[in-house]
Amino acid sequence: PRGELFRIDRELSSCEDPETRLELESQRWRWIEVEGRALLSEPPARGSVHHLEALRLCGDDIGHEGVRALASSQTLGHLTFLDLGRTRLVDEDMNTLATSSSLNALSRLRLANNRISAEGVRALASSAIFRGFTSLDLGDNRIGEDGARALASTESFVNLTELDLRNCSIQKRSNSHFSGESTEMNSWVSPLWLPGVHC
Repeated sequence: PRGELFRIDRELSSCEDPETRLELESQRWRWIEVEGRALLSEPPARGSVHHLEALRLCGDDIGHEGVRALASSQTLGHLTFLDLGRTRLVDEDMNTLATSSSLNALSRLRLANNRISAEGVRALASSAIFRGFTSLDLGDNRIGEDGARALASTESFVNLTELDLRNCSIQKRSNSHFSGESTEMNSWVSPLWLPGVHC
């Protein structure tokens, strides 16, 4: 794949035809996707990213296959920060992440601006592998009151110190799930970002 990328880059540097450039750009992204999947699937002994601690994929449409590659990768055992914001993730992808055996070192996860509902949040909240989480960003997902309730009642996020739930279709009256006497979450999550609440 890398040889093909070099070839395409050379052609792009001298190409002036708009249609040809568009086709070359399309080819380039396809080869980048192929190379990325290969890197993620390589065994640690040969992989070049097995010491990676932070990975930002924000804005990339990685699809279900990309999430499965992340969740099953043998090279991401040291990853502590993963940004999957604006990657069009859905509840099915949360189930995949929740059952991953390769992301045990993860402590900070950004899932903002996706298509995650309460079902996806329940999958995350019930997963034991996220007990090491210190930061979770679910902003701009329609998790609603059921999702808020799942987060407030879970025992998985015992180390969580930062939680972002802005623009998550949580009514102001539902903030009691986090800030009222019915839960202790507000005592161990700081900062806690909620609609209409200043913490």
